[in-house]
Amino acid sequence: ISSSPLFVPRRTMKIKAIARAPPPSGGGRAPVPRIHRNLDPTAHPLSRAREYQRAVTAVKLDRMFAKPFVGAMEGHSDCVSSTAQSRRGLLPLVTGGYDGRIMVWDLAARKSVMRIGGGGAGGPDQAHAGPVTGVVVSPEKHGTIFYSCGDDKRIHRWKLGVTHSGGGAPVGGADGGCDPEETWTHSSPLKSMDHHWSRPEFATAGDGALEIWSPERSAPVQSHTPWGSAGEGVTCCRYNPSETSLVGHCSTDRGVGLTDTRAAGGVRKTVLAMRSNAFEWNPMEPMTFTVGNEDHNCYTFDVRRMDRPSMIHRGHVGAVLALGYGPTGKEFATGGYDKTVRIFGTRSPTARDCYHTRRMQRVFAVDYTADSKYVITGSDDHVVRIWRSRASEGEGQRSAREERSLEYRAALVKKFEDTPEVRRISKGRRLPKLVRKQTEIVHVQRKGAKRKMDNVVRHSGKDAQGRPVKKYEGDRKKAVVKEID
Repeated sequence: ISSSPLFVPRRTMKIKAIARAPPPSGGGRAPVPRIHRNLDPTAHPLSRAREYQRAVTAVKLDRMFAKPFVGAMEGHSDCVSSTAQSRRGLLPLVTGGYDGRIMVWDLAARKSVMRIGGGGAGGPDQAHAGPVTGVVVSPEKHGTIFYSCGDDKRIHRWKLGVTHSGGGAPVGGADGGCDPEETWTHSSPLKSMDHHWSRPEFATAGDGALEIWSPERSAPVQSHTPWGSAGEGVTCCRYNPSETSLVGHCSTDRGVGLTDTRAAGGVRKTVLAMRSNAFEWNPMEPMTFTVGNEDHNCYTFDVRRMDRPSMIHRGHVGAVLALGYGPTGKEFATGGYDKTVRIFGTRSPTARDCYHTRRMQRVFAVDYTADSKYVITGSDDHVVRIWRSRASEGEGQRSAREERSLEYRAALVKKFEDTPEVRRISKGRRLPKLVRKQTEIVHVQRKGAKRKMDNVVRHSGKDAQGRPVKKYEGDRKKAVVKEID
């Protein structure tokens, strides 16, 4: 058999395995000892106590590193009344003030890169002959155009001289767009404006009606006076981000209404107990919107049921003057007559944080940056301020280990948020004396109203089934006076 030509002797194969030799005892890195963990809960009887102590430490660290104020930008000579940013790009911030001046800011450098008004570089003394009541950045031409309106009954279209953050455009000059590209004249002062999300179309709110404009026409394309409210002024208007033909607006008759630009009349209207000053749609849930009211509260409504608000957000002790949603749609910021800025969750009745400074006055404009990390405010002391949306969140890139540590701390705080000590530390804020006193008065008034209602129900008698004749009425139902379809 061995002499057969088909026989091939079997050969042995030598395999070399990859192995690392242990480091020499004289030097080098020491081996990392492996840690074996026993996950049996009976072996860790004090695990909950340790987690609770870590949660207290985590919430203390969160408050220790809470520094929300980033910086202030000065340039206006009167109240900052309105702000605007591009919805589709990281463009500079545009602000308008009661001094008739419009300014464009580079938020990264915290400086003005364009000024319209003020007499710089041979330009006009004012962008508007009176307060600038509304500014909005248009999606036309990749966001290089913005519009403004004012009490002087005029609408201007301007060219944005800076197309991205850090552009370094000169202040004023021809590139700065000191002269408007186009001007429209209205018959009455204008209070607010908003641009369509995709089409070349914008809406204005004035003393007469809600009007729709086209840049190619010198007069309004449509004029809406829904429910025969001629003579009742419209104070605020906003296009819906999803149903882009739907416009929400607030009016001086305490109404909050919806108007479809494809129809002749209004869609739905709700009359509240007091007038609303601000209106904003939720960008991630376009069927809901929030209004800021004169009764110090914010009301979130669902367009499918406007007979009562789905949530009442309390905390301000003055009229809510401005409101702005974050890009994530999970929270919004408000500015009030009480000189504070508060951040609410969309499903939270109370604010998770309250910002204030010693010099900040009444807040008339609030907006979020496109990355949802910062809040922009304009106030009555002529200053534009930048705040962190998360007071203790640092800047810069974090390592993976730091990310895991922060997530673990947040999970612990969430787990023990209802315990007395964690709640006291996380909810406690140092407020101005006036705000603190007014808050105490509001609490006393609310307790008194509840005690009075309890007495009324108790002494109202009982019906045949043994139930009180007078029944409790919820706050959400009492907020709406009537609904008009």
